Amino acid sequence: LDPGCLATYAGHARTGAPMPTAVQQACRRSRLRFAHFEAVQQLMYAAIDQAFYAYVPSGGSSDGGAGRPVGAGSASEEVQRHLAAALRRFDDELADGPFEGSFTALLGLSRPSKFDHLVHYGGSYYCYLFNRALSSHVWHHGFREDPFGAGPGGQLRDLFRMGSVVQNLEAIEALLPLGAGG
Repeated sequence: LDPGCLATYAGHARTGAPMPTAVQQACRRSRLRFAHFEAVQQLMYAAIDQAFYAYVPSGGSSDGGAGRPVGAGSASEEVQRHLAAALRRFDDELADGPFEGSFTALLGLSRPSKFDHLVHYGGSYYCYLFNRALSSHVWHHGFREDPFGAGPGGQLRDLFRMGSVVQNLEAIEALLPLGAGG
């Protein structure tokens, strides 16, 4: 929430009066107040993704079916146990923390079977975190000074004209002034 940009479009619904600076600051503080929880939650999701995509099912005798040892259960049960153990590590390592109860529950993390992003996104799920970092860089170095100007608008039009087909950093670097790409 850039205050200068926010002031150009955020106003009172009935009177059109600009958003008071105190309200802008309160909005910013409220967004930042629990940002660390979101960051830790995303790190935990990333750890579960890594556990899932790095998991190699157990081999062993074929007596358990599909190459699993007797008593190992189905492949999905085996994966569930593996992912639950990955989550449990967070709770075990933080057991002596300043709160009582499960750290994963505090962050609102569900059972691994509810992590539907494991199926839909695969290993690319966390690319949006990288995109957030890129967009912040582009905002601060390319658009912040003149966010509604014709120059930045033309640059965005050119980027959006390419659709989601172009997947390289040159398209992002084109949004930045010379020398700000690093």
